[in-house]
Amino acid sequence: MKQLITIFLVLVLIPMAGQATCPPNLTLTTPDSRFTDNGDGTVSDELTGLMWKQCSEGLSTTTTACDTGGSATYGWQSALGQAWTVNGVGFAGNNDWRLPNLKELASIVEQGCHEPSINETLFPVADRHG
Repeated sequence: MKQLITIFLVLVLIPMAGQATCPPNLTLTTPDSRFTDNGDGTVSDELTGLMWKQCSEGLSTTTTACDTGGSATYGWQSALGQAWTVNGVGFAGNNDWRLPNLKELASIVEQGCHEPSINETLFPVADRHG
């Protein structure tokens, strides 16, 4: 079975304003083709075999991806508790969500872009939609 991870994005990945800044003709390190949108608020990374929540904690989807609520921030212990909460509700039919380790989190960083350094198609930054 695929390893499941809940995504808790940090300010390093998602600054507060604007679209991602990427150099022209950039070869992406996290192209859309590397991921499968599971249609349930998760994406599977075909390279690593990991499954990620698409929305940052505190956000959910109504009409636009991750357009409801606001991104939440957590200390380490609170983040561990949030993973338990997500498991308790069985998000996307799964109850084995956990926090990613640094290497796993780094695997979804879009290395050539900044502000944010993440694939915004698969991991929408909804706080910007408002």
